[in-house]
Amino acid sequence: QELIPALIARHTGETPIRVWVPGCATGEEAYSIAMLLLEGIKAARLTRNIQIFASDIDQDAIDVARVGTYPASIISDVSPERRKRFFLAVDDSHYQINKQVRESIVFSHQNLISDAPFSRIDFISCRNLLIYLEPQMQQKVIALFHFALVPDGNLLLGPSETMGNSTDLFETVSKKWRVYRRTGPSRRDLIGIPLIKTDEHSSVTKQPTPVLHRKGIKELAEKLVLNEFAPAAALINRKYEVLYVTGPLVNYLEFPLGELTKDLLAMARSGLRTRLRFACNNAIRDGKTTVETEACVKRNGHYVHCSVTVRPLSDAKESEGLMLVVFQDRSQLQSLDEHKTEAHQGEDSPVVQQLELELKSMSEELHSTIEEMESSTEELKTSNEEIMSVNEELQSANEELETSKEELQSLNEELSTVNSQLQEKVAELDKATDDLMNLMSSTEIATIFLDEQLNIKRFTPPTKSLLSLRFTDVGRPLREIASKFHDDEMLIECQQVLDNLVPMEREVQADESRYYLRRILPYRSTDNHIGGVVITFVDLTQRKQAEAVQRDADARSVAALHESNERMGAILSTAADSIITIDRQGQIDSVNRATESLFGYARDELIGQNVSLLIPSIYNDHHGDGVSGAVNGAIVGNRPNRQAQFMGRTQESVAQRKNGAPFPVDFAFSKVDHLGLYTGILRDISERKELQSHILEIASEEQRRIGQELHDGTQQELTGLTLFAGALCELLDTSARQEAPNGENWMLRKSDLGKLKQTADRLLQGLKEANQHVRTLSHGIMPVQVDAEGLRSALAELAALTNEQQQIYCHFEFSGSSSVSDNSIATQLYRIAQESLNNALQHGLADNILISLSQQDGQIVLEVCDNGVGIDPHLKQELGKVGGGMGLRIMEYRASMLGGVLQVDRNSGPGTTVRCIVPTTEVLT
Repeated sequence: QELIPALIARHTGETPIRVWVPGCATGEEAYSIAMLLLEGIKAARLTRNIQIFASDIDQDAIDVARVGTYPASIISDVSPERRKRFFLAVDDSHYQINKQVRESIVFSHQNLISDAPFSRIDFISCRNLLIYLEPQMQQKVIALFHFALVPDGNLLLGPSETMGNSTDLFETVSKKWRVYRRTGPSRRDLIGIPLIKTDEHSSVTKQPTPVLHRKGIKELAEKLVLNEFAPAAALINRKYEVLYVTGPLVNYLEFPLGELTKDLLAMARSGLRTRLRFACNNAIRDGKTTVETEACVKRNGHYVHCSVTVRPLSDAKESEGLMLVVFQDRSQLQSLDEHKTEAHQGEDSPVVQQLELELKSMSEELHSTIEEMESSTEELKTSNEEIMSVNEELQSANEELETSKEELQSLNEELSTVNSQLQEKVAELDKATDDLMNLMSSTEIATIFLDEQLNIKRFTPPTKSLLSLRFTDVGRPLREIASKFHDDEMLIECQQVLDNLVPMEREVQADESRYYLRRILPYRSTDNHIGGVVITFVDLTQRKQAEAVQRDADARSVAALHESNERMGAILSTAADSIITIDRQGQIDSVNRATESLFGYARDELIGQNVSLLIPSIYNDHHGDGVSGAVNGAIVGNRPNRQAQFMGRTQESVAQRKNGAPFPVDFAFSKVDHLGLYTGILRDISERKELQSHILEIASEEQRRIGQELHDGTQQELTGLTLFAGALCELLDTSARQEAPNGENWMLRKSDLGKLKQTADRLLQGLKEANQHVRTLSHGIMPVQVDAEGLRSALAELAALTNEQQQIYCHFEFSGSSSVSDNSIATQLYRIAQESLNNALQHGLADNILISLSQQDGQIVLEVCDNGVGIDPHLKQELGKVGGGMGLRIMEYRASMLGGVLQVDRNSGPGTTVRCIVPTTEVLT
């Protein structure tokens, strides 16, 4: 999610993404990283090249990784999408990495601590390898990774591995996942190839010596002697780089300003550098001679005489080219004060001696330099002559190379042409191989190719069901393979085909009662060479079964048809709706039992009669747009446009029973093409029509009642309030004329003020009562729109409003995690709760009501439970009368619209419970 996209983004299409996986074992980690990179490149919609180097010290593991074949148990770790994109099924028990992924990885045999590393790497994945190394070797390997990575390259370690003391080389990207980023410049001084010397390696394998205590005493004694009595010394190489120091070197060396350095000459104190260079040059030139010289070193403002000894090391091969430089003071009495005046400097003063000593040193150094220059001049003359001779030889060789170059260019052109032809042939061969593999897989014919010795050369996947074959069986003799069919003559007939070149066929039976036609044909090459035989197995099982089925088909066809008719008749007989079939002439072909019950006709009385016997108006509105006109135009008139318009649609019509009584029905018909018939379904909607009429009557009666309430109650109250307001205005006007005839300020008498207050209080009380009366009347007729999300809030508000207005205890409870999916459904549930609440208040005289909404067993349950007088089960229909609510039937109608049921039960104690149960599939998301 983080490293792969960043790695892909900072590369261009020309620069490949380089990854190194040291300790790759059998290749799973390297292949996984390759898959992640390919997925990241595809997700970024970019074109990038990747190079993955996977190395390991185990050659056998590298060989397994190169093949990239793994057991089928990887399906537990590899998703189906990746398995489909990156793997090929070799057989039932093995998968192989596809060619694209395998070609992106280079597997190599490498010892991490002795072989050279890869360079310019963008990402290194070294998981669970460092834990097998000692801490010192771990730091060397981490430094090696720092050298191999590019700037800002990433390193991934195992969950039990850390950076240790190498925090200056890497910064932490993710501590949890052990991801680090390279920082700082390349530190070549921290690595050496190999990381471990031969003696160092052997010392690791040696058993520890048992005399650890004596060794510790010896080292302690040697350390004390070196610190107290040993002279200052430094071990350097021929580049004057300090490798090791001991003794008081601070008396002879000092750190210069600026960047730290290992150069011995750069750190030498004043007065010491010239003699030190002279001694080192002589030691390097001689190689084995110890060189000793004297010098004066400046220390604390004084010059101190000292000796410098340079000894080349040649004791061991690994110390060749190293030198040991030893510094020793001559005498503390010979130190010279730099600040003495010239008056105290005599002819034999230390200053003169120092100058003479330096002059002598400079003379010796100059003489040595002159000798070196003369020797170099002679060597240059000799080299010049040799170069002149070599130059002539090179000119001659150059002419020969020019001739060879022209020949090579001509040969290169020929090779390029041949290479292009070979590439085209290889591409054609790959395409032909792919076509052949797809052909063999798609034929689903078991085919096996044998050579002249009857050894397996190739086989198709269906062969596995007949022979226990795997991809590793290629090259094995066929006689060693166990077969799953009975055929003892196959090997003999294969040899006969090789000898006679005549194909042979035989029908064989396999396990599980399967039959195959086995054919053996000679394998012919393009030059008509016989290279073995080809065995094919054609599955005859279905043909055998078809033949057996065909023999029994005629005997069972009549019984099956009879059984089918009985089954269809049973289904039609149990249907609740009337189902009739009509032919193209409009005559009834068949009816079900519900049709007989609905119309009062027997089956024989209806068969062959025109459909107008049941629906008399079918011809009356011949030109209408109703269902009768549609049936007439579509069936009798065979009008396709009428069929397309009304086919499958449900319309209302009027049917007629045998006794002549008309009744409303829902009628729908559809066409059965292969039989040339039409199917009509009729449903009696008399009860629905009656309910609709009853609801309209209830609504009209409720409207009349509300009008009467407004006229008899609210209007009379408002008339009385009008009289109070007129009396109040008249009293105010009379008082004003009596007290202030000239329009001046006036004051009311105490008696008049009392009358005003009494009249105003009665006016206010009357307005409140009228307002409450209007609110009560409008409560049941105001349109309510409750959305799906606000049903719970609306029910809670209904309970709170009832508490406030009726002065009773009404509360709402909710349980479950249901949510209503439709606003109209929420409105119907709210109306049921509102009407149940009104019934409890007006008919039940309850003072404690509980409204609850819950989800139980896949159903939404709305309950209104009260503690009123209860309801007699035999008098439930009394709630349907016009009164304080809309009635029981309206609540049942609302519940049926939701696909649910309404239950009204008397409580075990006082009161009634109204319960509406709606299936979750109807109302829930």
